[in-house]
Amino acid sequence: LLVQGNIAQEQVLTPSAAPASFQKYLQLTADAYQKYGEKLDLIVWPETVLSQNLLRQEPHALHKAAALSRELDTPLLTGAMFQDNGEVFNSILYFDKNGLSPKRYDKTKLVPFAEYFPFPDLLNSIARTNLSLGTYAPASMHQLFSLGGKPVAGVICFESYFGNYTRSFVARGARHLFILSNDAWFKQTAGVNQHADVAALRAVEMGLGTTQVANTGYTVSYNYRGEELLRSRLAEEEALLLETNLERRVTLYSLAGDYLVFLCLLYLASLLVWKLKNR
Repeated sequence: LLVQGNIAQEQVLTPSAAPASFQKYLQLTADAYQKYGEKLDLIVWPETVLSQNLLRQEPHALHKAAALSRELDTPLLTGAMFQDNGEVFNSILYFDKNGLSPKRYDKTKLVPFAEYFPFPDLLNSIARTNLSLGTYAPASMHQLFSLGGKPVAGVICFESYFGNYTRSFVARGARHLFILSNDAWFKQTAGVNQHADVAALRAVEMGLGTTQVANTGYTVSYNYRGEELLRSRLAEEEALLLETNLERRVTLYSLAGDYLVFLCLLYLASLLVWKLKNR
């Protein structure tokens, strides 16, 4: 079950609106369960539904997410802001159907000047300030989750643009890739379509079913051949049922990654040298 709440960016950034946004995801999920109940193997929410603004006002929000998994007897995959040892991570949490302590994946590829600032010490030195620049800390772990005993992976928003990074999950046996995103930043510009198209590209090059679950914009899914399976309406609240058997295929890119590109560039450079030499 893929849940798109269609929360406007202005509301996402308003601290007092966080509990209402969270309640909307709870309600959309509960309503969809009444319709699809027995067919559900997984519920997926988009990026940062469990935000720091929410957790400050509702400290028990994590327990409510876990309780939802227990009540519906269905695992929940959701975006969250997670604080650990004084650092804040843009994370994905996976609650199993027993609502036990969630497994966690932390975002590695952070957006420059939005999620982090390059060379913060240098910038502070130049500006003669002592500011904490950037919200999130980068991580390096590649956590996989289990769906019916089969490994699946999740990445967050901007990370879907890095083919060789997402390929690392395939190398570890992932059978499906979920992209959790908040495309409200794009509003209704071309960026919404471009981000959805990136998911198709990842599916084709890796031979892996790929699903983007967005807060707004497009929630969209492609099979292992890059064929579109479903797409939400643009900027609408929806709960969509994705039916897939987690098929995958071996591709040249999944085996070689970007090395193929480097070999092609080396070949072209060799041709150029040979041409110049013969001239």
